[in-house]
Parts: sequence; C-alpha cells; structure tokens
Amino acid sequence: MNKVVLFLACASLTVSGAYAQKKLVDEVRKDVSALTTNVDTYKAAINKLKPAFSNPETKDNVETWMLGGDAGFGMYDKCFQAKTIGQPVDDAAAGRALLEGYDYYMKALPLDSVKETEKDGTVKLDKKTGLPKVKTKYSKTVIDHILGHLNDFLNVGNDLYNAKDWANSAKSWGIFCDWAKSDAASKLALADSTVAQVRFYQGCAYYAGENYKAAVKSFEQARALGYEQKEVYDYALACLASLKDEAGIVALAGEAFKKCGDKDPQYINILINNFINKKDYAQANKLLDEAIAANPNNADIQNLKGIIVEHESGIEEALPYFKKAVELAPESSKCLFDLGRYYYNQTVKIQQENPNLSGKALSAKVKPLYEQALPYLEKAYKVDPQNTDAKVALRNIYYQLGDETKLNEIENAK
Repeated sequence: MNKVVLFLACASLTVSGAYAQKKLVDEVRKDVSALTTNVDTYKAAINKLKPAFSNPETKDNVETWMLGGDAGFGMYDKCFQAKTIGQPVDDAAAGRALLEGYDYYMKALPLDSVKETEKDGTVKLDKKTGLPKVKTKYSKTVIDHILGHLNDFLNVGNDLYNAKDWANSAKSWGIFCDWAKSDAASKLALADSTVAQVRFYQGCAYYAGENYKAAVKSFEQARALGYEQKEVYDYALACLASLKDEAGIVALAGEAFKKCGDKDPQYINILINNFINKKDYAQANKLLDEAIAANPNNADIQNLKGIIVEHESGIEEALPYFKKAVELAPESSKCLFDLGRYYYNQTVKIQQENPNLSGKALSAKVKPLYEQALPYLEKAYKVDPQNTDAKVALRNIYYQLGDETKLNEIENAK
C-alpha cells in the first residue's frame, strides 16, 4: 500500500512540473504578443523562457523553441515598423534579436515531427520502409518566416557591420546567402551575382573580426558564384598571409593573375618569387615571356624578367630589362632602384676582383659607376622614402664620394 501511495505522489509531482512548465510557456506567449520596440521587453521574455529550453518536460517540445523564434522575429518586426514611420530604434539590438530568433527557429525545425495515426489511433506505417509516417506542423511557418525576412538579414548584416559587430554581421549575411541558394527560395529567383556580392561582404566582416579562416572560405564562395573583382583576391591573399598559408597564397595568386594580372603586379610577383625559391627558372621564364608577349609595355613584368635573368645568368644580362622597365615607368621606385642597383653592384664587383686597388686608382674605376647609379637611386628614394634598400645604397655612395651634406641629410631623414 505504501509503495502505491509513493508512486502516486511521484506521478503527481511530475504532472505538476509539466503543468508549471506549460504555464510558463503560456505566460511567455502573452509577453511576446505584448513586445514593444524596447529591447528590454524582448530580453525579459527570453529570460523567462530560458528554463523551458533545458527542462526535460519542454526542451524537446517544438513549441518551446518556436516561441523563442517568434519573440526574436517579433521584436525585429516591431522595430522595423517603428522605423518606417520615423521613430528611433536600436538597429543593432533589433538585428541581434532577429538572429537569436533564427537560432531558436533552427532548433525547432528538427523537433517538428508528428507521427501520423489511423482512425483507430494506431501509428501509420510507410509501405516502402515500414517506418512510422511523420508529418510536420510548424516547419512551413518557420521557413515562410525566414524567407519573408530574407532582405532583413541583408540589412541587419549592414547594420551590425556599421556597429562593428563583425561576427553577427557575417552571420546575418551568411544566413541570407544560405537560404537564397536553398531549394525553398527557388521561387525568389535571386541572381548568383547578388548572392556572390553578399558572400564577399560576409568575407569582409570575417576579415574585420580577424576570423581569417572563415573569411577565406567566404571569399572562395563569392568567386565560385562569379564575383571576380580584384578586391576579392586581395582580401583573400591578406587573410592567407595572416594564416601563413604559403601554398594557399601561391595558388590564389595564380588564379588572380589569370583574372586580373594586368591590374596589379603583386600576383605575378608572388608566382615568380615562388619559382625563384624553388630555383625553377624555366617556369619563371615561361610565365614572364607569356606575360611580356601579352603586355609588352608593362614595366613591372619587364623588371621581373630582369630579376629572373639576374638569378639565372647574372646581373649584366639583366641590364636591358631594367633599362626597359625604367623607360616604361620612370616614376617606379622599384624599377629605378633595380637599375641603380646594377651600377652600384658593379662597384662592389670591381672591389672584390681588385682587392689591392685603393686610393685614386680605385676611385677612378668606381666613381663613374657611383655617379651613374646616383640619379636612379635618389629618385627611387624620393618616390618612395620607405625604400630602405635605396636609402642604404645612397648612404654608402655619399660616403664614398665624400658628400658630407647629403650624407647628413639622409642620416637624419625620418
């Protein structure tokens, strides 16, 4: 008898607990219907609902998570409506509420399955699989809510980017892209170019938040959808550099060079440096010869060809390419420096080959070369004061020529 009484008491407690949780959910439903543009009303409703997210009686109930989604979307809608009539709202807070609502809806979807029953109450079985037939009750509503707010996720991404909430900005733009390419959104017929551009924005948000790995993936997705602006390669290369992914940098530089190599020499520079490091001069020359044939007036490519020839055959053989580069780009610090470097290095070679030469005899041989190097190195340094190699060479030339005034000037330059 005592055992029976004890069992009944436990059952009573269980029913009481379930009833309390259901009552809590019902209370929150009323709070959600009374939401205002004040974010505190939303936070109060969610805080009240939180116990139901973990309580065994309600945590697996689709309606619990649906209510959380309704709260987040409801809060955003209130703010959106207020904004359309000129009332001030907290865009960032409204956006975060929408994102939280989305997370709750995504928790609800896998829980939304109800077993179908026959008239006598028995579970219907699928004739092919023999498994219970299931149907959904809320999934269509959730999907319709999300698709109905697709442009809102686009705008929220922008609002949160401006608020420097990089992670949530990227998340919102990612939600837009994921759903825009889903089967559920096929009727919306969103252009790949639109989704590609938003993927690029997502990558920028990840980049700003220093989540470089995620940024690289977003930029890759943008390119796969047809976004081939130069910036998508440059941002991705910067991310790969931060990740110290040398193989990734070379691979992406190769892709970028094919698409927009005529707009920026950095891509072919990366490729050529990789060939130099591998001492694969044959491939380097092949790439450069093809580039020169396609762009004979490109100074950077001519200069690079000179550098490859220098590595392979010596700097004397590189001189014609360095001269051509300066002829094509007389304001390029890099090209000016390499041509000046040629004449400067000739003085070093003379001293190495004639260790016993000194005084006037040495000066007679090296001074003309210093004077030939000087205008190119001076201009290279003037064009780019950050060219430290040019500064070092100039310091030595002024010292060797006894030009104390210019030596002091360059020593004191900031």
